[in-house]
Amino acid sequence: MEQLDIYDYTGQVTGRTIARKEERNLRDGEYFLIVHVCLFDSHGRLLIQQRNKSNKRDPLNGRWDVTVAGHVHSGETSQAAAEREAWEEMGIRLDLQGQPPLMRLRFVPGFDDIYIVHKDLDINALRLQASEVDAARWVTRAEALEMVRNRTFLPYIESFIASLFDMRKTNGFMRDDD
Repeated sequence: MEQLDIYDYTGQVTGRTIARKEERNLRDGEYFLIVHVCLFDSHGRLLIQQRNKSNKRDPLNGRWDVTVAGHVHSGETSQAAAEREAWEEMGIRLDLQGQPPLMRLRFVPGFDDIYIVHKDLDINALRLQASEVDAARWVTRAEALEMVRNRTFLPYIESFIASLFDMRKTNGFMRDDD
């Protein structure tokens, strides 16, 4: 059974763990950690995945998401979890050691470390995890935003998806033209 570390409001591990199936039963001020990897190619396109349609316990099954996402297991670093999820879900080998996440966002009840990766891949060479992923494809900024609007993408706010495309070049929120 997957165990998750519990974090406090500052993002520090508390020493407590919880079974993944109990993630929605955290006390006030307790959080768990997930990761997202957003892989962009040299044409500025984002690799996205379609979540498994047959996963009945997931209300968002069949929708599209960024390249990979998943929970950080107890004792695991954010980078190690991102590498593991990329390999498990898509068959993509990554080395994120020493690379901090682009950003850490908070949601109820957790934190989300977002990684930006630049890599050209042959989409036909991907090894999709059938229990989690139905399909993968490259999308432009305009295509991703249209998918958010027509609700075929996970219910992210448009500005979040737009910011991923904006920040992919600088790996941050400051323009590099000054």
